[in-house]
This record gives sequence, structure tokens and C-alpha cells, in this order.
Amino acid sequence: MVQSALYAAERLSHAIWISHAINLVIVDEVAYVWWYDNEGAIQSYGIDFIEDLPHFLVLLLCLERFTVKDWGVVPGFKISGQEANRCLLSFRPPPSDVDIEININLTNNIRAHFGIGGRATRVLHVTSQSMDPRGIYKSLEDKELVLKVYWAEESRAGEAEIIEKALQIAQQNDDVNGHLPDLICSHDFDECSTKVIRKAFGIETKSHRVLRVMLFRRLYPITDLVGEKFWKAFWECFRCHYHLWLGGVEHNDISVNNLMYDKLNGDLGVLNDYDLAHLEGRSRPSGTKCTGTMPFMALDLLTKEAWEGKIARLYRHDCESFAWVLLWICCRYDDGEEIRNAPLGELKTHDYWDCFVKKFSIFRTIVEITPTASYERFWPAARSLLIWPQLHRFDRDLRRAMERDATSEPEIDEVVNTCRKVLETEGFDVML
Repeated sequence: MVQSALYAAERLSHAIWISHAINLVIVDEVAYVWWYDNEGAIQSYGIDFIEDLPHFLVLLLCLERFTVKDWGVVPGFKISGQEANRCLLSFRPPPSDVDIEININLTNNIRAHFGIGGRATRVLHVTSQSMDPRGIYKSLEDKELVLKVYWAEESRAGEAEIIEKALQIAQQNDDVNGHLPDLICSHDFDECSTKVIRKAFGIETKSHRVLRVMLFRRLYPITDLVGEKFWKAFWECFRCHYHLWLGGVEHNDISVNNLMYDKLNGDLGVLNDYDLAHLEGRSRPSGTKCTGTMPFMALDLLTKEAWEGKIARLYRHDCESFAWVLLWICCRYDDGEEIRNAPLGELKTHDYWDCFVKKFSIFRTIVEITPTASYERFWPAARSLLIWPQLHRFDRDLRRAMERDATSEPEIDEVVNTCRKVLETEGFDVML
């Protein structure tokens, strides 16, 4: 079974145009069909090919008649016959009345993925000679473009809808305007939803996924910046996040990969990646799993209660994530490059409790961590910003243990003012 799952992971990770993998597993004289996709795995009943040979032959005849789509190749991707790594993606994004064509080379990976299940996010450099579908009568040929491909939860608000809401806020707020990703178009391949086969089999699940592609103008990692340019871009992302939250857009996934900057717009900081964001007033996704990038998640969210969906996501959780990101950059990056044998690598785990324990131990060993030369100046601020949320959590847990009234949750502006005071104590005058 493990070997079958590894084969499936190889298949699903091979190319962005693969929706599922089908394996035939033989145990003694019994054959099982296994279906793997980004929602999980489905096993068929076994067929004894000795005692029930006719049914087994029917299965083989069915497999023989499978189309390319049946084997998991997503329609819309035209694969090059000569070069297996190249393809042409074609779809019609609204409100355009013509198709957009995107040239993809799988070797131009910015972000890759290996495994079964989950979003399986990949980001690639791409090119296009099509006209901009937003109706501005300009070609995309001279633009630096990236394509984000992932399996989105159907129960979540669409990322394009969230970015549109953020753009509406930006029209009224200079701290948001210019600090959002430039989305050119988006498309969902609804016919490849993981719901289709489960509905056919009568399988009840909480969270179906659909393949989504999103074309953006290229941004650059904030870790490319050093000195005042970095410091300015970092707090621009923070302010953008704050005003979006006040406007009803809760990001929920602050990480080092989601803080970017825009070379074509004065190196402004850009808060990127809204696939886990939440719109205030909407119901939460039906799954119970806590979401985020684990090395940067607040300690409160790395608990059993949070993972079961019993802890509400708060502004201070994202605020703490900013502190973890700052600490991470200050000791792991130097002059735009990630250093060898960098500290905090132990936080890269898929076990929330393991991450909690390792993060908690950092407060004991943080004095032994040496920041890099590029970010040494900002190290005291990173360290202090990380400590104050733990003091709040410690006070709350202590009151709970002594059966006293719990401390009230700080208001958003109270959290921001505390950040400002911490920065002032460390000698930084930052407008928040």
C-alpha cells in the first residue's frame, strides 16, 4: 500500500495538469483499484481474478477504453509532443470573449510540491502573447508573469473574490493601494473537482477541492531586500494587513513566502497569497483543520483545540506570525540568500504539537541564536515582538490554572499600539 501511494504521489507531482492517479494493487489473488487525488484516496472492493475472472476482465476492458482525461490529464492543457515539460494552457476568463493562452515550462519552477492531498500549490514563471483579458488592450508579451496552480477548497471564498474585495478597500486606503498582488485572471476547472467521483460513489466528505489557476504579474521575495528597503517593505505589508483586517479581509497565512515586493512600483511591500484568507461575515470552511504555514503560526494555533476548530482566529494571531517571520528572516537570510545550516530549521515539521514544543523551546535558546549581518540591526525588534504575545498567553493560562477570571482579548488597535511601543523601546520609530 505504501508503494502504491508513493507511485501516486509521483504521478500527482509530475505535472500541474494531472488531476488524479489510478493504481491496481494485487494482494495474493485479489485486485484492488486505488484512486488518489488531492482530497485523499479511495479503495475499491477487491476482485478475485481466479474465482471471478469475468469481472476482472470487464475491469481491464474498462481501463482499456479510458480517455486521456479518465487517466487524469486535465482538459485545457495541451501537452507538447516533443518536450514533456512544456504545455500550452488555454481558457476563457470572464469578462473576456476570447481565450487566453499561457506557455508553461515545468522546469521554470518557483515553488514545487510533492505528495497526496492538500492544496499542492505550485508557482511557475510563464509567458503569454495574449491580450490582457481585463480589457485594457495591452499585450501580456512584455510582462513578467507567474502562474499559481493549486487545489482550492470549494467551501472557501475564492481567492479572486477576496483580492477583488481587497482592491475595493485599496480604493479608499493608501496603506492598501499598491500593496496587493496584480491578478490578471483566474480559472477553476470545475469538471476536475474531487467531488465528482465521490458524488458518483455516494461518499460523504467535508471538503472537496477544485483545480485553480491564477495568472499574476511577477513579484519578488522580500528576502531579496536588505537594510532600510527591507524594513520599509516589511511594515508596509504589516499596515496593509491591518487595514485589510479592519475592512473584513482576514489573511490567516502570514509567512516568509507571502511577503513580497514590487520592483516596478518603487520596491513597495506586497502582501501576497489569499487562498487561506477569510471574509468577515462568511461561514468558515467546513473542515476542522487549522490552516497556515506552521513555522510562522501563533502558538495558540498549534494546539489540539485549534486543530479541531475550537479556537477562533484573531488579529493577534496574524500579528504574532509577522514576528515569527521577522525572526526567521533575521537569522536565516544574508544578502538575499538563505544561509547554510540556518537556525530554526527544526520548525519545518508537519506535526503541530512537535512545532509547538520546538517553538516554545526557542524562548530558552534565543540568546544563542546569532542574526546575520544583513539583518543584525533588526534582531532586537524581532526578539521583543515575539516575546510580548507569549506574556499575554502565559498570563491567560496562569489565570485559567488558578481558576481566576480570564484576561480579555486585546482589541485590534490595542495589539497595534503594543507593537508600536515595543518597537519604540528598541529604538525604532515605525508608523503603524
